[in-house]
Amino acid sequence: VMGEDAAVDMAPPPPPVGEVRLVAGNTRTGFVNGVGAAARFNGVTCTALDPDGTTLYASDTFNGLVRTIDLETGDTRVLAGRPHEFAAFDGTGSDARFSSPRGCAVAPDGSALYVADGPSIRRITLPDREVTTLAGAPSERGNVDAVGSAARLGYLLHDLETSADGRVLYISDRSNDTIRTLDLETGAVATVVGPAAGLNGPGGLHRINDILYIADTFNDQLRAYDTTTGEISVVADGIGSAQGVAVAGGIAWAAGFDGLLYRISLANARVTTPLGDADEVDAVVP
Repeated sequence: VMGEDAAVDMAPPPPPVGEVRLVAGNTRTGFVNGVGAAARFNGVTCTALDPDGTTLYASDTFNGLVRTIDLETGDTRVLAGRPHEFAAFDGTGSDARFSSPRGCAVAPDGSALYVADGPSIRRITLPDREVTTLAGAPSERGNVDAVGSAARLGYLLHDLETSADGRVLYISDRSNDTIRTLDLETGAVATVVGPAAGLNGPGGLHRINDILYIADTFNDQLRAYDTTTGEISVVADGIGSAQGVAVAGGIAWAAGFDGLLYRISLANARVTTPLGDADEVDAVVP
């Protein structure tokens, strides 16, 4: 029998910094629950990490599902929806239906997952998996600020993010080139960054304190929206069609249609591409 020290010595070393590794899924599309590469997805468009960092939620768009991935084991399961049964009605777990799940965000306390489903916002309570429609109406796209089902949202809501206190949901409304909010207490939808800001296909969102970072996809920019003052500014240019964004430690990471991963220093707006190939890998924004 090995002693405790011997067991520790034989543990696999941590992955090198910068290593890319597979968590779940494969290059083949489909629908399979399984572990690691045995799982199959069909169009994962957004993911969100639970507060304790053990579970990744994924919107499996073209399967009409919301999935969970255990980050320790790689085990992939269905959280809500039924594969290939595209509709939009509420229910618990597999009794609920989604039409086109995309953006998703976890409540800060881990009590719910919010999902952008076509032109509506849905909530999945955790852990009981009860699905409820909070705003907008299935198949009723538009651009109307109102309360609950009277609101009209774009047909492509790319990403969601929560406020620090969990009372407000930020919505990247790509169809309308706007950033909207949903007050989770009153159900009111409001436009906070309108057409005058010049957004062109806003994509991924990531909030750090009072600043909401926005991947402004078709402007090739990273933007910052101050949620307290309402000011919006350009953080960096030259980010090729960035779809998603994540921010940590003064660094923003963005990836998009061009197959590159961009690293943006928030201190000096320096943009580099640590992963992928491009003719020009560096650009400095004045």
